[in-house]
Amino acid sequence: MHPLLPPTFVLLGLTFAVWILLYLRRVREMKAKRIHPQKVASRADAQRLLEDTSASNNFQNLLEMPLLYYALVALVIVTDTAPGIIALLAWAFVALRIVHSVIHVTYNTVLHRCCVYFGSCMMLWSAWGVFVWRQLGL
Repeated sequence: MHPLLPPTFVLLGLTFAVWILLYLRRVREMKAKRIHPQKVASRADAQRLLEDTSASNNFQNLLEMPLLYYALVALVIVTDTAPGIIALLAWAFVALRIVHSVIHVTYNTVLHRCCVYFGSCMMLWSAWGVFVWRQLGL
């Protein structure tokens, strides 16, 4: 198995878990408040009518920066780039994304979330830097 696949599978698992949490929370709140599904047809409507949007916001966040992670994984595999340090950075990125998600869907202190988010981004940008460096033969 390629060394970048295990952290990728963990990130996919996290995304799936947050997706399940999103729907469980959303359905529970909509039933409790008797909100018809059509009333939350748009993100703006959901943000306006629902109080608990942390899982929804986190799910969206898991589809933003991780997109660059998935692209990097695909390129590392296709180009057969030696993944040593990239794999370590990938694990660090995924671990920090897990911490970010836990913060986001629980107590949601923005400063804590921001620090972890920034750290995860630095891991991802570093991995991209290593990849580009190696591709340029530097």
